[in-house]
Amino acid sequence: MRIPLSFIKSERWYRQGGAGRLLYFSYAAEACSGFAYSKRSLPFFYPILFFFQNDYANILIGRSAIPRIARWYIRRQKENPSFIVNEWEWWRRNCALPLESHALSLTGERLRECSNENLARWYRHFSRAYIFGWRRATANAKYQKTFYAIAKIA
Repeated sequence: MRIPLSFIKSERWYRQGGAGRLLYFSYAAEACSGFAYSKRSLPFFYPILFFFQNDYANILIGRSAIPRIARWYIRRQKENPSFIVNEWEWWRRNCALPLESHALSLTGERLRECSNENLARWYRHFSRAYIFGWRRATANAKYQKTFYAIAKIA
């Protein structure tokens, strides 16, 4: 993908970094490319750039989307004062808990006994569930901390 230099220069970037493999960071990167709510895509995303070297990632996250995302949440919260609490509970019940259960289902002995075909099936299911949860969670740091903890289990 080609990104115009003018866009890179015009964006206000937030810099993060951390040690990890490309696969680990790819979930967050995929989620930043689009948000979802109630089974539909939302019209915003985080511009994000990664630079990897020796298993260390430098991550640049564009700040331009933050006001749009904040306005979206504020509008929903004004319409329904329980919106954020309800969204958190829905996400925890439908994304985090099932994903954590799935991550814990293949540990220790079960992992050693798993065929390549079953491991691939488990991984595809885990990846779909993980991305689904991330897309619902990307705008909220509280969700992200939970997903990082689940990724460590898996």
